[in-house]
Amino acid sequence: MNEKIWYELVHYKHGDDYLILYLNRLKKTRKTTNLLSVIFSTTGIFSWKLWLYLPAITSGLTALIQLFKMIENQVIPTDKDIEQIAILRNMYFAYWNKVEKLWIEFKSNKIDDEVVRNKFFELREEAKEIEVLDTKLCIQTIVKLQDQADIITNNYLKQYH
Repeated sequence: MNEKIWYELVHYKHGDDYLILYLNRLKKTRKTTNLLSVIFSTTGIFSWKLWLYLPAITSGLTALIQLFKMIENQVIPTDKDIEQIAILRNMYFAYWNKVEKLWIEFKSNKIDDEVVRNKFFELREEAKEIEVLDTKLCIQTIVKLQDQADIITNNYLKQYH
């Protein structure tokens, strides 16, 4: 039971750390693309005198901006998607917190094996909701973020466990 709780603790701590990094990256990407879209749109408006003699270029830029706007939500998660990922991150954190509490109680011999086993499997039932949302959101695995999350998780575990 000792290993089961430990691996559950590590798994959800790592997931929480990864989702924090992932959310930050999504928010930064969303802001950047919105800013670039505004810049390109306003550039076309404010420099119309410069483009007066090049209508094909003006039309092409306008078409590209419009095309980007149409496919933007297919390439970059929407604000609603980001909100759902934030909810998932909160669920990971809450679950991980409960598992950590169980781990500490078990390691300090405040509860015996039978009680731990029952509590652990009760917690696992709660995790089903997390897994459903996680599957629904199709969160990408980004190796660089995984590596950063590994470091953060390992540092936390070394410091506190």
